[in-house]
Amino acid sequence: MAGLHLYDWLNPDLAWNQGPFETSLGTGGIRQQGRYLLALPDNTLAVETMLADKLKRLACGSGGRRIRVIVIAGLCGGFGSSLLIDLPYLVRHTARNLAVDTAVEAMVYLPDAYSFPE
Repeated sequence: MAGLHLYDWLNPDLAWNQGPFETSLGTGGIRQQGRYLLALPDNTLAVETMLADKLKRLACGSGGRRIRVIVIAGLCGGFGSSLLIDLPYLVRHTARNLAVDTAVEAMVYLPDAYSFPE
């Protein structure tokens, strides 16, 4: 199984250590699951391929100007907060390989449920 070595750093108390796990509803609020899913070789390749396609298309229409990439993520769940470091890294890595000038920024948010009355 591709990515089997990744099980070494997973929390052994989590269900996926028993084998494949359901992902149709996202990560279930488990950050480690989001990082694991991205780190699987097939998934990393798919994300890099999609990023390369988008960056090439943007670069063609940019007239040589820097491309601004904004990663938007929620910090209270599993998927957005788990990829807040990895996804911008992949964008920079892919852009560098394509010699595309990019500025990568992040906008993060918390849901209203976590706000306090003033």
